[in-house]
Amino acid sequence: MPTDQPDEGRCKPPMIVLHAGALEDRLLLWGEKPSESEAESPRQKGGHTRDSQPWPYPFDAGFISLSSALKTANIRFKTRKKMIQSALAWIPTQGRKPIASSPLIAEKPTSRAKVRLAPWVVTTVSLTPEECVDFLCTCAERQTLGPGVIVGSDLKFWAKGLGFAGALVARQRYLPSLGGDGESYRAFWEPIFAGDDAARLASLATAMPPIGRALSPLEQASPPSVPQVSLLGGFITRMADHLIRSSIVERALPEQRGGKHTFASSHDAWLYALQASDDTVVGDEAELARLATQVRAWHRPIAISAASPLRLCFRLEEPTVGTNNNRAGAPADEWYMRYLLQAYDDPSLLVPLENVWKAKGGKVAALKHYGVNVTEHMLSSLGQAARVCPDISASLDNARPSGYSLDTTAAHTFLTETASVLEQNGFGVLLPAWWTGRGTKTRLAVRASVKSPPMRDGSGLSLGNVVQF
Repeated sequence: MPTDQPDEGRCKPPMIVLHAGALEDRLLLWGEKPSESEAESPRQKGGHTRDSQPWPYPFDAGFISLSSALKTANIRFKTRKKMIQSALAWIPTQGRKPIASSPLIAEKPTSRAKVRLAPWVVTTVSLTPEECVDFLCTCAERQTLGPGVIVGSDLKFWAKGLGFAGALVARQRYLPSLGGDGESYRAFWEPIFAGDDAARLASLATAMPPIGRALSPLEQASPPSVPQVSLLGGFITRMADHLIRSSIVERALPEQRGGKHTFASSHDAWLYALQASDDTVVGDEAELARLATQVRAWHRPIAISAASPLRLCFRLEEPTVGTNNNRAGAPADEWYMRYLLQAYDDPSLLVPLENVWKAKGGKVAALKHYGVNVTEHMLSSLGQAARVCPDISASLDNARPSGYSLDTTAAHTFLTETASVLEQNGFGVLLPAWWTGRGTKTRLAVRASVKSPPMRDGSGLSLGNVVQF
């Protein structure tokens, strides 16, 4: 007799949990599904021993199931044979049986043996940067992609990493870079993890699910040892590089001659590779080596700042009736911009630069415990800030700068314009409570008219029209 009820055994979609791991500059997609037959599990065949070759993972989804799951979610990749590869997944294993990531895939083994990490062979699909962006955007903030297609915790994590990369690109927190091994060189866009971005990178890295760093090459004999922050930083760098390249407006690039590009200098070749789909820099190896050295020297001030556990802060101090900011003879309306050093791990540790110059006070002694050259960091940071604010630049005429005085007009300019730019560049900015909204005093009301600079087309290539930082 006909029935409107579907055949559950025939129509029920297969369960699959999607995963992804960063390996060798690529994001590899793989999946888990329930084992079709207990008789096929390694446990029945002798299973894993510590000295044996890695077994195929009994819950490996395989390429066909992965493709089917992606089609169910209306995600289609241009699959090529070279995209499909086997890798080791280092998975918690109890006795001779792996522990699946979800009870939806398999129940936990009943063995009383100690849980250990063991390598299991899984089938992966290598995603291009463009596919990574499309796929991770689809996975963001979702539990499932379709009937029976579950988004693993590691996929959600990489989606957050992509979001971080996008935020860095949107705020132009990157620099052009050049890397190589002495024989070949590649141009890439390198994110800058400084200030709050460095703290965010560290915080996000600690939240990386173990399965997100479980993959290794087939020949590797030990579990992956790359630190989470390095793995995440590399992934964000690749995603940022792709986002920047894909957003660059087509320019007048050198003509192709016989399939090759010709350049007047290694500098031009580098700038071209920063915009082209192929990041390989073509040129004389000796010239490229010299250029790479110059680029590293150019990066050095920012690298020092990004690696330091301290940051330079600017505190705007308003006029105080009767004290004039403790400076004799100061005008009644004089404001003061004080320079301080602040520890990232202890924001309450704020040391005025005048004390640092004099090596005076217990807090100055506390800075030495951070193991950095405080003076070098201080001068490097002041030099960077001077490019943002002319008043800071002028204060560097003093052999030991510790701040400068402002009138009311200059203070207003700092509050409405300069402060946000300094914060975007990783500096700390401490403003009066009434301005930030945390105080009870009357707040200054300001109406601003902002005009965006006109966009203009550029001809030829120069660093100025490739990067703004």
